[in-house]
Amino acid sequence: MLRAFSAGLALLAATAGAQAQDLQTQVETWRARNDVLGISVAVWDGRSLDTAVAGHRSENGEAISPSDRFAIASVSKTFTAAAILTLSANRLALLDDPVSTASGMSFGANLTVRSLLYHTAGIPEYIGGALSFQTFLAEHANGRSSWLSETVVDFATAAPGTANSDFAYSNSHYAILGRVIEHQTGVDLADALDTLIFQPAGLSSASLVTESSDVPDALGYSAMLGGVLGAPQFDDRLARELASLGYAAGGVMISAGDLARWGAIWLADDTSGNGQAYELPAVGGAFGLDAGRVSVGAGAFEVIYGDHRYRLHGGDGLGATALVFYDPESRISIAILQNDDLVRSLGFGAPGFLDELALEILASRAR
Repeated sequence: MLRAFSAGLALLAATAGAQAQDLQTQVETWRARNDVLGISVAVWDGRSLDTAVAGHRSENGEAISPSDRFAIASVSKTFTAAAILTLSANRLALLDDPVSTASGMSFGANLTVRSLLYHTAGIPEYIGGALSFQTFLAEHANGRSSWLSETVVDFATAAPGTANSDFAYSNSHYAILGRVIEHQTGVDLADALDTLIFQPAGLSSASLVTESSDVPDALGYSAMLGGVLGAPQFDDRLARELASLGYAAGGVMISAGDLARWGAIWLADDTSGNGQAYELPAVGGAFGLDAGRVSVGAGAFEVIYGDHRYRLHGGDGLGATALVFYDPESRISIAILQNDDLVRSLGFGAPGFLDELALEILASRAR
């Protein structure tokens, strides 16, 4: 009996080792095929965590480490949504409160917190909208090293929004949710996320980048932005500047391992009482997909790829691309973090996107 048990443990260890080696090969092959600077991948199946890294933190050639924190752009919205639903669980009326009441601002009296959460408030995008690229470049040239939340929220509330709008993804919605969280908790968003989400979930690497915080270990790289600023490699100042500009809509940094674990919490079936639900857009669709293929959740989406349904959120920023991808059938959660913007997060089956790698990993686990 003991010998058989030991043999079983050895088989499990050998299987885990083979999977880890397969993952490393997959990641190295994918990086070579797409020529990205650095990439960190983690796969969590509820029992064990496999990680693989390839490439460099920056142009100086320092190798990526599995514990390195990356900027995750819009994947940050999963944490903002979780904080809102956590607060709502303690105050049942919050989701249907007017935004003006919930945020303490003289804005959004005809909008609800729920409409921000599900992108149906009709508020235009502030990045590239109220905050134009020219304004950003001028501020950078003047020496700006970070953005304050008050300024970001001012940009996000520059337009009034429209009640009962169709789904329209906008960073403005989540920037305003950041102010709701601050008003409801009485502390700044970084501390609120840490207390409400990061600590309870055991995400020790996660934090919101602010004017006084650390910056990601894997600094960004953007050939497009480099053509404007003269150099594609980010330094600490530019990394902080861009992350703080994202605020509640895109300002979190985290390691791939912690993000994979988080995916299994936030994107799993609603057995934890967190209030997560996925709803078809009332009209049209989302991200170029018709409403038959995509449902909208709180800081997440459920998307049909072929015959399978997956839950996810992608992040596409300057010098950062990220994806958290969850398979409800196998309960495998995958996090893919990249410190450049050469490859984008979601192609919905098309080659050359981060979700292509996620699907390759899932397929290899099913064999």
